Amino acid sequence: MAGDWKQLTEGSENDTSLYDLFRIPLGWTWSVLGEAAAFINGDRSANYPKQADFVSNGVAFVNTGHIEPDGKLSHDRMDYISRECFERLRSGRLAKGDIVYCLRGSTIGKTARVDLVEGSVASSLVIIRAKPNVFQGYLYYFLVGPLGQSFVRQHDNGSAQPNLSVSAISRYPIPLPPLAEQKAIASVLGALDDKIELNRRMNATLEGMARALFQSWFVDFDPVRAKLDGRKPEGMDKATAALFPDEFQESSLGPVPKGWAAGKIQDCCMQIQNGGTPRRNEPRFWDGGNIPWLASGEVRQSIITATESFITEEGLAESSAKWVPAFSTVVALYGATAG
Repeated sequence: MAGDWKQLTEGSENDTSLYDLFRIPLGWTWSVLGEAAAFINGDRSANYPKQADFVSNGVAFVNTGHIEPDGKLSHDRMDYISRECFERLRSGRLAKGDIVYCLRGSTIGKTARVDLVEGSVASSLVIIRAKPNVFQGYLYYFLVGPLGQSFVRQHDNGSAQPNLSVSAISRYPIPLPPLAEQKAIASVLGALDDKIELNRRMNATLEGMARALFQSWFVDFDPVRAKLDGRKPEGMDKATAALFPDEFQESSLGPVPKGWAAGKIQDCCMQIQNGGTPRRNEPRFWDGGNIPWLASGEVRQSIITATESFITEEGLAESSAKWVPAFSTVVALYGATAG
């Protein structure tokens, strides 16, 4: 097995392969993903769902846009097809615990675990299902980890549009511990994911409180209205309350607190600029990069502390991508996350 893996990763007999660089613990073996898992494509025949097959309440039909940055599927934005359409599909049916993996577009390599009882996948995705003696959770963490993700750009065979084939991903080298160790590794990483999810929910709660406060103070002007009525503004100390006037004045937006002005976003910003994407089919722009590159889908996170992708100095210099200072505000312009 090791020889097969070296053949895939070496350029010549004299090159140093990843196999030489990544020594594995005693009892582990090198394999390839095609021997560790089965791959199930979506149905690409005439049975593929048409616009008329989509319904408001039916069987889930998963596409790339439903994969969240945290490796879960979005149920809020899920698409559904009729039961009749689902029954016609000859391939691409999901089972709970499956892994879905993106093969095409700017999000190739994007991965999620399935928590649906049933469903099907779009042609841009492939279902990955562990074979006996391989733990599904371990496969997931391999695919989303640094080693698994490093193979994504390496095997991209697209030109204008990034593209992966099942044949290519089946050749991904994968280190396989004994089954018990696979489960232990997935358990530890799963516990960390649970902690991250808890923190995300706490952040979402705090963000909701901040939104409500902003609405009260700077949209509904509740502190000003309280003063107008002779009441003490609620939820603030004297120093903060003193910052709000006790009357309104007219503006182009309607009544605003006296002394305030109506303006535009650009009046409040030192700079407004677009981002950019280095060419996906240029390995030197991506491979080994250490500059965090933010995708529009990741903007769903209200506070961004890390990115899934990285670009190189060349990728930055030879594209319209730009450095963004810490604490900047970013807004998605296109796709499902626009706005």
